[in-house]
Amino acid sequence: MEPIVCIGLIPAQNPARLGRNLNVLVMAVNHSQDTQSTVIRVFGRVGEAWRELTAKPCTLRGGEHAHIYVTIPAQWLSPAGWEVEKLEELALAAGTAAPGPGVQEKLVFCQA
Repeated sequence: MEPIVCIGLIPAQNPARLGRNLNVLVMAVNHSQDTQSTVIRVFGRVGEAWRELTAKPCTLRGGEHAHIYVTIPAQWLSPAGWEVEKLEELALAAGTAAPGPGVQEKLVFCQA
């Protein structure tokens, strides 16, 4: 298991506004006893494939729990960003690597 893991993700808005940035709170914890550094990544999915939407480096002391604020760029909250005609919902997940099977995701609905 990675020393730093993401244990939750909360979008600032749900539904999110199409064509606007979306602020997200990611909760992470360092399960090791030592200070660790990593890059927290937020991924999105419309359909099957996950894409990295944004990333932020972080350093956590041993046992520390942190709230990490990131912004998903507006391009990912538009149909053109996903090459679809209409964007109604977007699945989000956070971690230090691309999501695997069974990942806990947060569904964000999109509106004009």
